[in-house]
Amino acid sequence: MSLATIVMMSARADGGTGTVPGIVVDPGGLTVPGAQISVTCKDRSYGRISGPDGKFSVELSNRACTLAVSHPGFETFEETISPDATSVSVRLLLAPRKDTVDVVSGSAGSPLDRSTLTSISLSDTELKSISNNTADLIRYAQLMAGASGPNVIYVDGLPAGVLPPAEMIARIVVNADPFSPEYADGDQAHIDIITKSPDREFRFNVGSGSLGAGGKSILAPNQISRSSNTSWTLSGPVTGLPLSFSTQLSLGSTSTPLAVEAVPPPIPYPGYQWNTHSVSAENHNVSGGVTVYLCNGETTRCSVSYGESRSGSSNAGVGGLTLPEAGLHSRYRARNVRANISKTWGRVLYQSAFVLAATAANSSANSSGIGVTVAGDFTGGGGSITSSNSNHANWSWKNVFQSDSGGKLWTAGVTITRASDAIDQIPNAYGTLQFENMQQYVSALSGQEVGTWLVMRGNGLAYHANTAAAAFVQRQVIRWTNLVVNAGIRIDDQAGFGILASPRLSA
Repeated sequence: MSLATIVMMSARADGGTGTVPGIVVDPGGLTVPGAQISVTCKDRSYGRISGPDGKFSVELSNRACTLAVSHPGFETFEETISPDATSVSVRLLLAPRKDTVDVVSGSAGSPLDRSTLTSISLSDTELKSISNNTADLIRYAQLMAGASGPNVIYVDGLPAGVLPPAEMIARIVVNADPFSPEYADGDQAHIDIITKSPDREFRFNVGSGSLGAGGKSILAPNQISRSSNTSWTLSGPVTGLPLSFSTQLSLGSTSTPLAVEAVPPPIPYPGYQWNTHSVSAENHNVSGGVTVYLCNGETTRCSVSYGESRSGSSNAGVGGLTLPEAGLHSRYRARNVRANISKTWGRVLYQSAFVLAATAANSSANSSGIGVTVAGDFTGGGGSITSSNSNHANWSWKNVFQSDSGGKLWTAGVTITRASDAIDQIPNAYGTLQFENMQQYVSALSGQEVGTWLVMRGNGLAYHANTAAAAFVQRQVIRWTNLVVNAGIRIDDQAGFGILASPRLSA
């Protein structure tokens, strides 16, 4: 018997034989459609395929039969079924390694079958044929689920600061149960990314691309944007130790020529630096990370990871009537430390995760001179904000227990989070001059009192921190072929706001 599975059976009152219903679910309790099911009794053998809702049925004889369940990306399950069983519930865990890919005919059950109109679960087998970019895979999964609008992304149960590489994604699930009391963001598309452990052998992948077409501007159709990207991934075992690792690095850059149609001022203003040639916006980004898998057994998995991404841009906001010196350049940095552990005891699955994330963003104006705006002609000089620096830090600790009792899933857990935000803005000390037209601007340069001078003053520093805790519990009260009803409650305790209870009921 594989310890990566959970099977529940109950005794039949009549002790006879007949048709027994069953269901196949994944580690998160989501149904698994298209699973290959094989039943071997002493006198015969036959096969089944789980339906779109993960359900199947088997015919038992007077003697014990052997049940085997398999699906790409999961451990193969095998167990002996008693002739007195009345139901079978199978929970598959992700396979610790993957050396082959099984292709199943679409007529036998599509892995894209969804349990509800706005949910979908895609395994790495389906995702490999789409893209090797994590952002593209998330976008594809959200479109397949028909979930539009803003989304919130979780990696192994916790909010994601840095996305994992596509090679380490085992499954992407969209809106499995967005109104679950486990989460507090039911008004957004809920995207779960489940990662996998690397094989116990070294693997190296490299990819690159360069585009020299596209991104044309309406104002300057002859100008073409250029972009390039390169990525490397390396995974494998640590020699002499029961450890494995995965590391990745990606680099990217884009260059977009800017079409400036502003009317140059006949008389230069203070801080005037405009260069009419070689004006472009540049963007550069680099990201990387490493994950160490400390244990990868059939019933226990644990890992620690660190990820970081950096990006920078120049000439932001330039184009049209905005001159280059009125633009700004920015820098962004995000860091993420995660620790995950999952443990199975019989029919109970325990998952615990801790994440510490920090982001820092800063921007500064290309010019610190006085800002000048002439309506309909140009915007130049320094920006209203000379520099801006913002920092965000948060940590979350989550513990979840899940089980399948009587063929109905229940979940319970607690989450503790703390977040802090700080921002420091320095306004332009010279302010901004605004004029209704070019004539008014020229008149001002000759000494006439026309135009409007706007100046910001004050302390631009702001800081906020908050600690919150939440406990939740949920159970399936009804699970039929075409209907699932979940009921639960979430209790939030947020510093400064008190306790709030939120009952949940979804169908």
